[in-house]
Amino acid sequence: MDVIATIGKREVDYLNPDYSEIKDIDYVEDIEVLKEFSPKIMLIDEFIVDSYDWNLIEDILNKINNDSLSGLITAFPFKTTKKILDSNFNKDLFDFYMIPINQLAYMMDSPSFLQKERDELKELLESLNKKVIASKVLAAGIQMPEESFNFLKKIDYIDSISIGVANEKEVKEDFSLLFNK
Repeated sequence: MDVIATIGKREVDYLNPDYSEIKDIDYVEDIEVLKEFSPKIMLIDEFIVDSYDWNLIEDILNKINNDSLSGLITAFPFKTTKKILDSNFNKDLFDFYMIPINQLAYMMDSPSFLQKERDELKELLESLNKKVIASKVLAAGIQMPEESFNFLKKIDYIDSISIGVANEKEVKEDFSLLFNK
């Protein structure tokens, strides 16, 4: 089994984050603890990424890249992607980019996710040129898995998805739908 780890995950008020708290995160300890499980990928939590402290993010990526592939997580796919593209941030330091994507635009920084928004996001992501991991694909359980997966299959810029399941029954149902079994 491959492990994907998150660096910097903390108990934070993600609705009203205090980004000054990122200075207290011991990312070196996180990396050292997670290295024990040989993760294929280590992703930096959105609390750190969405602070836009590019120097800190580059430091963390440099440390991660000694042991595994790396990536960023954002809660704001439009805003953060634009900021990354417009910054002097070293985009070569990471390979993966996890962003919320779902048909309802739930927990996305867009009031809707219609064709216009999908095209805009596609253009941004193609400019960034990273492997995209879609998160929040079930819109926190608001959207039915079959409907969500059918929608995602139409989006050609997603390389993988992350889904949350509550029990073994959901695992079997969701993955059966996802893989048409």
